[in-house]
Amino acid sequence: MVEWDKDYHERTGKWRPLSAWRNKDGKINVEHPDYIKRLKEQLRKIVKKCDICGEYNLADPCVHHLPDGYINDQKRKEYYSKMKKKKTVIKDTTSNQKRLG
Repeated sequence: MVEWDKDYHERTGKWRPLSAWRNKDGKINVEHPDYIKRLKEQLRKIVKKCDICGEYNLADPCVHHLPDGYINDQKRKEYYSKMKKKKTVIKDTTSNQKRLG
């Protein structure tokens, strides 16, 4: 359960979690409610270059640079199935053109 900073609420009218962003050792507290949000912001700042897609950031990588994991495997399968359908459509149109020409 998250504990809330009542003193901050009395001064500003806004609620914020009582847990500190960093613990005593100076390490980042991964149980902080804003941890995922801050992590995504930092990952968006890192921009890489892909030879095929162009530029991408680490928060939303291109299909060619997805990390391992079930969700990313689903994205890859979806991408490759779209590409396979696109190739079959192109083959069908070229074969029809050869028959007509």
